[in-house]
Amino acid sequence: MANPKKILIVEDDEIIASLIERMLQKKDYTIVAKVTSGEEALNRTADLGPDLVLMDITLKGVIDGIYAARYINTIFNIPVVFLTGSYDDETIERAKVAEPMGFISKPFNDRDLYSNIEIALYNHSMRKRVLNLKDGGVKSVMAALDAVIMTDMKGRIFFMNPYAEQLINVSYRQAIMHSINKLFFLIDIRTGQPIEDPIYEVVKESMVIGIENNLAMITNDKKKRHITLSARPVRDSRDDVIAVYVKIHARTQSERKLFTS
Repeated sequence: MANPKKILIVEDDEIIASLIERMLQKKDYTIVAKVTSGEEALNRTADLGPDLVLMDITLKGVIDGIYAARYINTIFNIPVVFLTGSYDDETIERAKVAEPMGFISKPFNDRDLYSNIEIALYNHSMRKRVLNLKDGGVKSVMAALDAVIMTDMKGRIFFMNPYAEQLINVSYRQAIMHSINKLFFLIDIRTGQPIEDPIYEVVKESMVIGIENNLAMITNDKKKRHITLSARPVRDSRDDVIAVYVKIHARTQSERKLFTS
């Protein structure tokens, strides 16, 4: 394979994960990582930028495979192929919403695995060409010097970059599936009064919100940070809002002086 494709394996059965790894290595794919939960899948996808994610549907973590796949596909523009031993109607209907590029039934052989992956990679490349989609630049999100947090429509965090962990002083694992207002709250610097969580308005009105002046955040460790904040809806291929993208910039001392001068 001239340019080996990078595959992220998401499977909480170590025996199956190792079997998949051996099968794919024989076909000269590069296995960038093996993880066991949906939350790890989201985080490692953003960090490593694989060409494809091979995802077990039923995972034991906080986030299952279907939930993680929906955001990996929509936000990071990376195709997902499901591994599943479950074909009940409810699971299939949920899985459709994630718009996977394929399904592989357990048990499977190397031909099943290889053919599904190759078809998924080809269909994804054609979809990008037809829709004029660009790569998501997921690594830039992880390296950004601003906090990036993404929540679902219920306001629950499913992704945050390393800078967000540092700014809020909470780990990704601690934050996962908690609402933002459980980690910090916003205040108006002039009055000291709390400001309503902007995610509610983004979800309700499908609008972009930007707050640049007189804003601070108070974290659970009682630290106050002067910030700017923007929040926008994230839409899927059907133009439905499925998530909220929040970006927080911590003002430096020089920025604060410039602003108040």
